[in-house]
Amino acid sequence: MCRVLDSQRLISEFLAQEGWDKARRSPLAGDASDRRYERLVQESGRTSILMIAPPESGEQVRSFSELARHLSGHGFSAPLVFAEDVSSGLLLIEDLGDGIFARLAEKSRSKETTIYGAAVDCLLALHKASLPSDLSRMTPRSLAMGTDLAAIWYAQKEPDPIVLDTLESRLSSLS
Repeated sequence: MCRVLDSQRLISEFLAQEGWDKARRSPLAGDASDRRYERLVQESGRTSILMIAPPESGEQVRSFSELARHLSGHGFSAPLVFAEDVSSGLLLIEDLGDGIFARLAEKSRSKETTIYGAAVDCLLALHKASLPSDLSRMTPRSLAMGTDLAAIWYAQKEPDPIVLDTLESRLSSLS
């Protein structure tokens, strides 16, 4: 309970320091991590995203910030980092909205090919771009673990060693 109260105090102080303490906060869907996200909306309508990444769970906001800056520096669209408190695991980042590809394509079927074509172009450009030297590389094993996230997160089961070994073997043969 003390950790939760301390975390809330740190968040409140961070938001006050950055001028977002009066903003309406609403939770956003998470991802396959221990991070949490909240959309902040100021009275003026200005929005941003609060990323809460508990350092005690191994989350590191510094990696996110560095990669976002690296991508932006190479002409890719990545959320701007407005403020960060690395020791508390807090980031205030640009709100890129809710326009995920599936929703955009559903709204405009005629643009679906264009939308996914742009994604492929972006992936090709990323493949050709330089990477930060300290970026940890995915191994066939870590990629195989990533494919088993549904079982780990939703079914609360340990990864199946046979599945992981098979995926790792197949992924190794691709490199």
